[in-house]
Amino acid sequence: MGEIQRGGSRGGGFRGGRGGGLDRGGRGGFRGGRGGGSDRGGRGGFRGGRGGSDRGGRGGFRGGRGGSFRGGSDRGGRGGFRNGTPRDGFKGGKDNEDSIKKSEENNNQVKKTNNKRSADDLDDNIDTTWKKQKYDVDPNNEFENSDIENEENKTKKQPKPPRKTPKKKNLGDLDPSIEYMSKENQAIMFTRKNAEFLKLNTSNATSFKESQFIEPKEDIEDLSNFIKSLHPLLHTYPDRKKYKVQNGAPLVIIATCSATRAIGISKVLSEFNIFTKVGLYFAKHKKIEEHTEVLNNYPVRIIVGTPNRLLKLVENGSLKLKGSVLVQGDKKQQAQNALIETDEETRYLIVDKSFKTLKGEDLFRISGSDFFEFFDKSCKELVLSGKMKVSIV
Repeated sequence: MGEIQRGGSRGGGFRGGRGGGLDRGGRGGFRGGRGGGSDRGGRGGFRGGRGGSDRGGRGGFRGGRGGSFRGGSDRGGRGGFRNGTPRDGFKGGKDNEDSIKKSEENNNQVKKTNNKRSADDLDDNIDTTWKKQKYDVDPNNEFENSDIENEENKTKKQPKPPRKTPKKKNLGDLDPSIEYMSKENQAIMFTRKNAEFLKLNTSNATSFKESQFIEPKEDIEDLSNFIKSLHPLLHTYPDRKKYKVQNGAPLVIIATCSATRAIGISKVLSEFNIFTKVGLYFAKHKKIEEHTEVLNNYPVRIIVGTPNRLLKLVENGSLKLKGSVLVQGDKKQQAQNALIETDEETRYLIVDKSFKTLKGEDLFRISGSDFFEFFDKSCKELVLSGKMKVSIV
């Protein structure tokens, strides 16, 4: 009586009721009910019901998990389908170990597939307003609009700045040709330019003579041949066994307007770089201390430079333009120097007027003031005394 009353009190019903049975009776009912069976009875019912014999199996429908039973013998196996995937076999049977493994593998696959969700599973009423938040901005709010524009500009790739156009090279830097001008015309031009750039009155201006200038011969059209006509030993030194040349005492001084033109002239005069070396003196690339050291330690026959740098080298004493280029030494050496056949005392100042820049500017237009300052301080006395000749080519 007691057993029946315990089971009946949890008796069946429509939903969730628990009902009769022997010894701790089973559970039953329509939905979720548990019911009937023997010892510690099984579970059963329509949805999620469980039933069977001794600690029985599970059966019925639960989310598409249906089929026959989880029942059978002692703590029996599971049966039926879940989402179309068969689950069968016994759990606890000694002779069915292979089927147990297969069922466990199938169970794992079912769990994985059930956790996956496709786009079709999503609800159509998903809130997508977050996508529009970036753009739903009050058009009257200048601060918000400016922030959005700044963000959009950051995301856009900035265009690369245009490459700087390289400077055009002046092919005239390597032009070996010279401009022919008679002695008379050279004297007139030089007198006028000297007074103009030094700002001299007519009474104070120096009037230069034709004899102080050299004109190229008619058959000479390039700078190299013109320099050869000035002196026979400019490509080499006098016999070093008999004569010694002073360091920093050139015979030919070529004044030009730029560093690139000076380099171009040195290339035009490449044949004079075999036994001697054409000296280059301008402000770019080298300091005046470096030029001073070179002139103080090495002899030179031809130099090319800009007027300003030439003047500074004369002022510090490293560039020697006065007197003979030969070292006088003792009386014996002086007597030996007197026997030399070439003129090692007269200097030649060549004005590179024929060269013009890309803008059509010549030496007088670019550095006329520097040139006549160099001439007035370093060369004028030599020209007036006949120890230096000028040539405008």
